[in-house]
Amino acid sequence: MREFIVRPIVEEDALQVSDIGGKNFSSMKDEVKASHWVLCKILSYPVANYFVAACGDEVGGYILWTEHGGFRQEAVVELEQIAVNPNLQGNGIGLQLILQSFWLLKEYFESRGSVIKVVMVTTNAKNEAQKLYIKAFEQLGFFVSQKLVVLDMYRDDELMLVFKKPVVRPG
Repeated sequence: MREFIVRPIVEEDALQVSDIGGKNFSSMKDEVKASHWVLCKILSYPVANYFVAACGDEVGGYILWTEHGGFRQEAVVELEQIAVNPNLQGNGIGLQLILQSFWLLKEYFESRGSVIKVVMVTTNAKNEAQKLYIKAFEQLGFFVSQKLVVLDMYRDDELMLVFKKPVVRPG
């Protein structure tokens, strides 16, 4: 397997990202709308942070993190979207994207004097990827604080996972 590195997105990655999104999400099937969405999100940095798994010029997958509620000292972030090229799925790229991009995101928050307090993930309630999310965030020291099913949110029921760091109380 080729070696993919996780790095921040650059504008030249946008078409590949929207193409991968279109192969994974029905809401991104329209190429023009998908490209527009990706460019809008890129331009909303640092509220939105895209990272890609790249091998040379090839993008094998991407992840989009979004900050909620303003620039807080204890930040609330959402893993808004993650997708891997269908030809590369099953090779650990998704886990690599979550873990490595999280450390890059964490470094950014620390550089501005903030910490990540809460991570939210919303996924189709039937999506097997929820196991990946739980595994990844446990490796990062988070636990599932809440699970909420939102009925008929997009095209089906969605599962919202809320991850938190354990609270260490003095004494």
